[in-house]
Amino acid sequence: MRLFIFILLAILIISCNNAPEQKEPFKSLLSKCDTVNFNFYNGGDTVHFNTEDSLGIKYLTQAVLGNTETINDTCKPVGELYYRAKGDTLLRTEFAVLPTLDRKDCAYMTYTYQGQTYKHRLTEKVHQLLTQMYPKPAADTINRTVDPAITDSPNQRQDSAKK
Repeated sequence: MRLFIFILLAILIISCNNAPEQKEPFKSLLSKCDTVNFNFYNGGDTVHFNTEDSLGIKYLTQAVLGNTETINDTCKPVGELYYRAKGDTLLRTEFAVLPTLDRKDCAYMTYTYQGQTYKHRLTEKVHQLLTQMYPKPAADTINRTVDPAITDSPNQRQDSAKK
């Protein structure tokens, strides 16, 4: 009898220590995911990416934790992820990330499933992935402040100095 109780306690302790980070039903819902579509809003000009990379899909599906945290970030979502299996959408999430800020400042995902809304911080790997993919501004849209003395020819500077 003592052996039975000991084994039962051991099984309970082991099962508590090995609790998965990702809650059901998300683990089973996303287990068949074969593609993730990324949409960055990018100021009204949406930028699209797709991945079928198994490691990327693994990180992105594990990021759907199924819990809610209080997040006081003032940043708004900048994109969405569509988790798909054979062309069917399994789950849509929105994410907030800014490439110039730390993970603690603006990095969360939010989604609604079966009438319940979830919002939590991004995992470190997903944060890195999204900040690397974040659309960079085109070179011609970057405002540059240039000292006119640098762009003038040497003769023009001398003429300006004489005046």
